Amino acid sequence: MSLYTDFYPEILSEVPHCPEPLVLRTLQRNIVPDFLRRTRLWENDADNISVVSGTKEYTITLPTITDGGQTMQPLVIGIVDIKEDSLETGGDLVEEWSYEHGVLTFAKTPTLSKTVALRVSLQPVNYAVACPTWIETYYSEAIIAGVAARLQKIPNKEWTNPTDAQRNELVYHKEIQRARINKNSEYGTKELVVARNDWR
Repeated sequence: MSLYTDFYPEILSEVPHCPEPLVLRTLQRNIVPDFLRRTRLWENDADNISVVSGTKEYTITLPTITDGGQTMQPLVIGIVDIKEDSLETGGDLVEEWSYEHGVLTFAKTPTLSKTVALRVSLQPVNYAVACPTWIETYYSEAIIAGVAARLQKIPNKEWTNPTDAQRNELVYHKEIQRARINKNSEYGTKELVVARNDWR
């Protein structure tokens, strides 16, 4: 994994004298979650769920993920897909569903019992001190620009700089678009799958 402190030198060059705890909070609670929520780059297979006839709601859990000998329990922010090969054909088991706060809810009450495979979109919990290594490897520019822009917009600080904030915000949004294109392209998908495997 990459520690958030690995981003500090370049961020602090944009916002000199900004306290490091504020940089950390911005990484933890704002920019890294926002980037992953908008791009859905971090995906993983969740534990299968055993759907029981007559039960609509199921709690989604994910095994602890290990990277570089370190472990983290990530936060599931959304279900990307219910794997097609797990669907029950000819029935109404998983025609429509919703996800919120760790709970998968089927629109219709299942009439069949079956094990269902899920793929989920993730982000680090908001007290994490690190993120997957591939974020720093491929998207450090996005994270640095996003944090810098947010901090530079805080008024009446030594590092306040609306002009640079606008520049960095533009870089951040361009990087989000690049990440989305990479995810949807053949080359980008292969590249990111390899990177994500390092985090499993």
